[in-house]
Amino acid sequence: MIVIGRSSASKKEAFQLLEEASKEVGLVLNKGKTKYMVAADTQNCSKPRAIEIGRYNFERVDSFTYLGSLVTGNNNVSEEITNCFIAANRAHFGLKNHPKSQLLSKKRKILIYKTLVRPVFTMPQKPGLQQKMMKED
Repeated sequence: MIVIGRSSASKKEAFQLLEEASKEVGLVLNKGKTKYMVAADTQNCSKPRAIEIGRYNFERVDSFTYLGSLVTGNNNVSEEITNCFIAANRAHFGLKNHPKSQLLSKKRKILIYKTLVRPVFTMPQKPGLQQKMMKED
């Protein structure tokens, strides 16, 4: 769940509306897992490390993983690309002996390649990723 606002007051109001709506359908907020992040071109160090809304106290984070992708406050994609390369190396070295194995059939080897190796090696295509990489260099 993402709550967005330009000011602290608008974020607090949006969160309170979310809390009320979630109570109506029986959902409970997990205080231990809920954090907040400042999304801006430049990270402002004067922002508080924690924010208090009602009886909740939220810790500030600089990045988090959402649906398998790394989200940062300044939209830095180089960390995401580094994580993809690390995952690709793990997949490669973890499975490098399987194609040579005589215990696995050719059909099983192709299935392993299609489900475990290829998705990791082919970086997810994100809109504008190549343009962002060129600008950073």
